Amino acid sequence: MTPELKADPETLRQAEVISKQMAARAWEELDRWFWTAKIEAIETAEVAEIDIHGLPNADDGHLVPFTEVFPLGLSLNFTFEKAAWAADEQYCVQPRCRCTEIVLSFLQLKDATGRRTTSLRDVPALRYDYRSHTSRHLAPGPSITPATGRLLAALKIAYPSLDTRLELHHRIMQSLYARRYLAQVKEELETHFSVRREKIGRNDPCPCGSGKKFKKCCGA
Repeated sequence: MTPELKADPETLRQAEVISKQMAARAWEELDRWFWTAKIEAIETAEVAEIDIHGLPNADDGHLVPFTEVFPLGLSLNFTFEKAAWAADEQYCVQPRCRCTEIVLSFLQLKDATGRRTTSLRDVPALRYDYRSHTSRHLAPGPSITPATGRLLAALKIAYPSLDTRLELHHRIMQSLYARRYLAQVKEELETHFSVRREKIGRNDPCPCGSGKKFKKCCGA
C-alpha cells in the first residue's frame, strides 16, 4: 500500500471488504502467489536496470544475504515433517572471486501445528557448493532442530532445479556488485582528475607529455 493508495478512500474500502471476506486458506494462497511473483520478477529482470544504490557494503569480503539486496526475496520455502521452513541464501560478491560455494541458513517459519516460530537467532546453517553438490556443516541450531543435511535434502526435493537457481542468484548478486565497484572506481577517477585540473594552469604544459598547452590537450 503506497501513500497514494492509502489516501484513496475507495481503495481502503475495497481493501476492508476483501480482508473481511477472505478465509485463512485464501490468505495462504495469496501469500504463496506473492512470493512466487516476487522471485520471478527478480530472476527475469534485466540486471543492468536494477537499482544499485543502497546495496549493503561488502568491501570487507563478508557474504551478503540475498534478502538484504532484494527485500522480501526469501524464496526457497519448503516443508519438513509438516513444519514450514525457508532457506536464507548468502553469497560472495567480490568481483574477482569465482567461488561456487554459498551459505544456506534454515529458518523455521511454522511448526507442525501451524504455529509461527520464526527466529533469526541460533539457526542451523551449512556451506553448499552448487557445482560439486557438496556441503559442509556450519551451525546445528537448537538441540531439537533437524540435522542440516536432512533439511538440505528436503529443500532439494522441493526444488529439483535448486543448483541452477542458486547459481542464477549468485550471478545476479555478483553482477550488481560489479556495477557498484565500477561506479566507485569511475567516481574516484573523476575526483582525481578534477583535482589535478584545478592545480594545472590552462597555459601550462600538459602533464600527458604531448608538448601542447593543457587547455589545448587533456584540458579540452
